[in-house]
Amino acid sequence: DKKQAYDDALKKAQEVLADDNATQAQVDAAKKALEEATNGLNGDEKAQDLAQAKDDAKKAIDEAAAKKNEEINNTPGLSDADKQAAKDKVAEEATKAKDNIDKATDTTGVEDAKNTGIDEINKITPESSVNKDALQAEVDKAPTVQAGNDYTNADEDKKQAYDDALKKAQEVLADDNATQDQVDAAKKALEDATNGL
Repeated sequence: DKKQAYDDALKKAQEVLADDNATQAQVDAAKKALEEATNGLNGDEKAQDLAQAKDDAKKAIDEAAAKKNEEINNTPGLSDADKQAAKDKVAEEATKAKDNIDKATDTTGVEDAKNTGIDEINKITPESSVNKDALQAEVDKAPTVQAGNDYTNADEDKKQAYDDALKKAQEVLADDNATQDQVDAAKKALEDATNGL
């Protein structure tokens, strides 16, 4: 509408210029109308608004990414590699979102790109590549094993071997950075110690 107002005022001014019978009042009015239409053009302002919206949207993406990374850091049962893999996904989504924000041509597009980016970041769930379920199940049997005859009547060294294997298994369970190999080894050692009673 502002462009149209300018174009109309310009056309009118050109008509007045070309009209040899135009009065001074008509000339002054056409000039004033053209000046006002020029001052009314707000493309610069809109460009500034868009730039500001893009900056704000990118800040929001950075905040969402930082929040998600903190959540990943505080997730129990993840190895450093698992955490890093999840953080890499966060960085990837944040970059994608910022690219989309940059490509947006209006504030609505910026808002959409921001919201989509935040949603994608929030969807990321860090996954543990190490499965401790079998080891946990073996450790959970300890009270039953220790109450059984096999344990109570076992040789002291066999009891000690079982207790050591159990302690080690519990340590591995509690260790967020334990590898699958360590988990499997602890499970096997505990099973062997149980069978040795």
